[in-house]
Amino acid sequence: MRLGKGVLAFFVALRCVGANLSKNGSRKQLRDLKSTFGGDNYCTIVALSDALVNVDEHYDVTSFSCVTESSNYFYPIKLASTEEEYMTGLLDSGSIISNESTLIIDEDISFDGHTITSTGTHHPNFQTRNTSPRRRLEEGNKPILAVKVTDINGLAHSDSAAMIGDNIFGTNNDLVNLKSQMAACSFGQLNIVTEYTEDISEHEAAPGVIEVTIPIGLTVNDRYAIHNAITTAVQTKLGFNLPGPFEQVMYVIEKCYVGCGWAAYAYVNSWMSVYQGDNYKQVAVQMHEIGHNFGFSHSGGLDGQTYTDHTCLMGNPLYGDDVGRMCFNPAKNWAIGWYDSRKIEVDISQNYLSHNETIIGIADFDNNPQERNVIIKLETGTSYDYFVGFNRAIGVNSENDAADDEVTIILTSHNVAYSQSYLQATLQEGESWTINGVTLTAEEIDISTNPGTARVSIMKGETLAPFEMYADGEGGGVCAPGKAVTQGECFDAVHEVGVGMTLGDILYSHNWDWTPCGCFIYNDSVVAYNPKDPANGGCLAPTSCNLVCRKIATTLAPTPVSTTLAPTPVPTAAPTTTLTPTIDSDFEMKARGEGGGICESGKAVTEEECLDAALNFGAGMNVYLSCLLVIGTSHLVVVLFTMNIL
Repeated sequence: MRLGKGVLAFFVALRCVGANLSKNGSRKQLRDLKSTFGGDNYCTIVALSDALVNVDEHYDVTSFSCVTESSNYFYPIKLASTEEEYMTGLLDSGSIISNESTLIIDEDISFDGHTITSTGTHHPNFQTRNTSPRRRLEEGNKPILAVKVTDINGLAHSDSAAMIGDNIFGTNNDLVNLKSQMAACSFGQLNIVTEYTEDISEHEAAPGVIEVTIPIGLTVNDRYAIHNAITTAVQTKLGFNLPGPFEQVMYVIEKCYVGCGWAAYAYVNSWMSVYQGDNYKQVAVQMHEIGHNFGFSHSGGLDGQTYTDHTCLMGNPLYGDDVGRMCFNPAKNWAIGWYDSRKIEVDISQNYLSHNETIIGIADFDNNPQERNVIIKLETGTSYDYFVGFNRAIGVNSENDAADDEVTIILTSHNVAYSQSYLQATLQEGESWTINGVTLTAEEIDISTNPGTARVSIMKGETLAPFEMYADGEGGGVCAPGKAVTQGECFDAVHEVGVGMTLGDILYSHNWDWTPCGCFIYNDSVVAYNPKDPANGGCLAPTSCNLVCRKIATTLAPTPVSTTLAPTPVPTAAPTTTLTPTIDSDFEMKARGEGGGICESGKAVTEEECLDAALNFGAGMNVYLSCLLVIGTSHLVVVLFTMNIL
C-alpha cells in the first residue's frame, strides 16, 4: 500500500449494496481506477462547496470529490445518502480534513471514468495516521491566477482579460475587488499579488490573467468534466502542474448549462474556484469562494438553514460589482488569525461566572487605543463553542447585510475553521441571550464614540462584581494565573469597583511615568494606565499600588495590569506616611445628575469643604500632601487625588 511520506490516510471501506458487480468486473474497474490515479491505490478527498444563484434555495451545497496527484483531476464521489450524511458530519467535526484525508481504493468502489461510486449500506470505516496539515496562506503575499475560458464552440465571457483582472485585482482602479477587500478585512496582513515565483509573463493576456481554450462544450458537459478540461489546458500552457506557484486559481466560464444552480464553487482547503457569468466580478462571491479555499464552511442563520447568516460573507449575503465591503462572523474571525492579538476565551463551563467586557467591532481593529478585544470565545467544555462579536457596520464592514451595530453570537464545533456555523442571536442594547444557565447581555452599545463599543456581561450563578482589589503589595503586585485583566477591563473595573460612582463616557489612556502602578481616576472622566512592572518603567514603587484582578480565572488571560483604585480603604501591610481617607465621612457623593445637580436644602458645601471632602471622602485611595479639586459637570462633588511619590 503506497501512501507517501507524511500523508494522513483515512482507510475507507465502502460496502456494495446495489451494483451487484461481478468479482472479475469489480477487479477490472479497480485496475482502471488505479491506472487513472497513476498507479496509486488512493486519492485525496476534497469537499466542494457552492455559492447559490438563488439565496432562498436550500439544496445540499457540499459534496465530495477525489483528486489525483498525477493529473490534478477532481472526480466526484457518489455516495448513498446515509454515507454522505455521515461523511459530512465527520468533515464538520474534523475527523475528515478536506484536501488532507485520503480514500483507499478497494473492491467496494466502482469507477466509470468520470465518477467514483459507492453504494454501501455501512458507514465508511476510518483509520488515521499522523500528518502535518497542508499550508493555507492567510497572511503575507498571496499569489492568485485568473483564467478566462473559451469552450470548443467559442463560448467565453464577454469581458476582456484586462477587465477580468481589474475586477479581481483592481489593476485598472476598480473600486472594490477581491484584492482590496481581503486587504481591508485583514488590515493589510494579506496581500493578493500577481507576481509569481515562476515567470509566466509570455502567457499572460493581462496581469494575473491567462486565457485557455478547452476541447469540450459548456452546453453538454457537467462541471467536473469542464474544470478538469480547464486544468489540463492550463497545465499544458504553463508547463507545470497546478497549483504551482499560485495559492489560488480562479476559473471564469461564460455560463453554466448542465447541473446549475450555483453562481460559483470552490474546493475547501484547496486551490481551485470556478465562476459562471458575471459572478466572478461580484466581490462578496469572490471573498466567499476564496474563504472556502481558506478552509471555511458556510454560515447558517437564525432559521437553522445552511446559508442564511447574512452577518458573514460565508452566508452568501451580497451580489453585485463594487458591493462587498463586508467580512466574516466571529467564529470565522477567530479561526483566520488576523485578529489574534485582540481575542479572549471565557470558560462558561464553570459553576460561577461574572465576566464584563467592552468590545469593539473588527471594523475598528486598527482604531483601538484602549486595546479592547474584538472576539470572545465562550468555551463550553463540549464539542461546540460560541463566539461573540460586535457587528459594527462601518469601514471594511460598512455594507454588512444584517444586524448592523448589534452583538452577534455564533455556534460552531471545535473544528472552527471548516465547521458549519450558525447564528444564535443578535442583540440590541439591553437584550439578553441565555444558554445552559449562562446569560449574555448587551449592557450598552455606543456608536457615538470613536471607536463604537459594546459592553457585554456574561453571567452564570450568583451575580457578584467580576473584579477584586488587592491590598498594597499583595501577591507581589501580580495577579494569580488566569486572573489578570486587560487595560480595557481595568477601565471596566473602575466602573464596577472603583469609587462607587459612574464615570463619564470618555475614557483616555496615557502613560505618566510619575504615577503609581495601574489605572486611576482623574477629573471623573479620564482614566490613565501604566505598566505594573517597575522593571519595564512607569512605576516608581510597586508596593504603593492596589492591584485589580479577576475574581474568577479565565484562560488566555492578557497581560496583568494594576490600579490605585479601591472601592473602600484597604489596610496596608505596614504603616505609611500617607494620609488614609476615613470610612465614616461627613460627605457623600451624588451620582451623575442625581438631584438635578443641586444639593438638598442645607447640604451644600463650601469650596473649602469640597477640598476637605477630597481628602476625607476621596476615592478610597491614599492622598499625599495635596489634592486636586475639580468641580465637574457630571457630579455634585468630584474628588480626585495627586501623586503618591515615595
